[in-house]
Amino acid sequence: MPDSYNKIEAPVASGGFFGTGVGTNEILQGARGPKGDTGDQGTQGIQGIQGIQGIQGIQGNAGDQDKTVYLYDSGSATPSAIANGVGFNPSTGAATDTGTWETTVPSVSASQNLYIAVAVLTQTQSTGNYAGGGWTIYQASGPQGIQGVQGIQGIQGIQGVQGVAGNDGDINKALYLYDSSATTPSGIADGAGFNTSTGAATATGTWTTTVPSIPSGEGLYIAAAVVTQTQATGSYAGSGWVVYRAQGEQGIQGIQGIQGIQGATGSQGASGNIENVCKNVSGGTLTVGTPVYQSGITGSGSLISVQAATTSNMPAIGLVSTTLADNDEGLVIITGIVSSVDTSAFSAGDLLYVGASGGLTATPPTGEANEIQNIAKVIKSHASTGVLMVTGPSRDNATPNLNNGKFFLGNGSNQSATATFSTEVTGAMAPTITSTLATAESVSLALSIALG
Repeated sequence: MPDSYNKIEAPVASGGFFGTGVGTNEILQGARGPKGDTGDQGTQGIQGIQGIQGIQGIQGNAGDQDKTVYLYDSGSATPSAIANGVGFNPSTGAATDTGTWETTVPSVSASQNLYIAVAVLTQTQSTGNYAGGGWTIYQASGPQGIQGVQGIQGIQGIQGVQGVAGNDGDINKALYLYDSSATTPSGIADGAGFNTSTGAATATGTWTTTVPSIPSGEGLYIAAAVVTQTQATGSYAGSGWVVYRAQGEQGIQGIQGIQGIQGATGSQGASGNIENVCKNVSGGTLTVGTPVYQSGITGSGSLISVQAATTSNMPAIGLVSTTLADNDEGLVIITGIVSSVDTSAFSAGDLLYVGASGGLTATPPTGEANEIQNIAKVIKSHASTGVLMVTGPSRDNATPNLNNGKFFLGNGSNQSATATFSTEVTGAMAPTITSTLATAESVSLALSIALG
């Protein structure tokens, strides 16, 4: 039995198995055994709720602040010093003007020096004031020193935005007005004679902006002024008009100069054409080289009307020198040269006649019913650069069927005429004359012969 133990008393039921009455049972506990091994760690518990943020503490005072202040002055002599505690704003610490000293760099002439007053100032936060740290004057501009070595060129900056175009400057402009009269005209007042918007000269009274025609015996007068346009007002201010007489009185005739040496004789020029200005009234186009006849006159009677010539409307007066459209005016060569003609159908030296239906032909029309006219001669045969010589309007060299040594009678239409000749021929030549007349042939001339 151990020295100590626990007594446990338990009741025994009355009438129980061990009899009646109350008894006591004693249970003895044994000695404590050795400590057992540590058990496995349990599962981590759920995180607790975050606590409330604490109250922000009071901000501390700012420390004292140091600040460098600069003041500028320019003069030929050293300026006076600046006392401590001046030259700055105690609330903001900004530099302030003091006497002749400035907060911005002044302009310095070549005979002056630039001085800089420098101080390091400390603000005491407890008072809100600055205490000056002392001013020192530096002479920034002394004698010019030796030029230093050129530094490396910096990178080109970005081009700035183009500014707004400025207004045009004032414009000076010389103006001129003209007048013609027998007497000197009056001058033009300032501010007159020009357009205030454009600056152009304008007519004023008898004055004009264009040079007028000058009648005989009158002079030309010019009014001149230099006017300036002020862009701010858009108006012109005249500098005054001065009248100049451009045409003076006729001067005295000068002395005749010495006759010069006669020049060499020039080469003979080409033979000129005889030509006339005519108007095409044919109703169609007349090409170059077309023979034409006069069909009338136009206008006041000084202009010849022409149409294409044929053997039924003779004589042709000449050939047109250029192609003429209907109602166009141009030259007709009466005698002379016509160039740039299509003469490819002919040969050089050919005589050309007016065709029965118009145009030119190298074959003379036949038959007494046709009027025949030799109008031109071919000088050059070519399709575009042919040359013709116009022989004129005469027809006496183109009478048909005329043989040398013979003549006959004809009427005004170049038709054969019947004539009766008297046979009363006397004298020794009578037989010969009678025989000749009996065998006579037609000629293009009307003939009247008196024999006796």
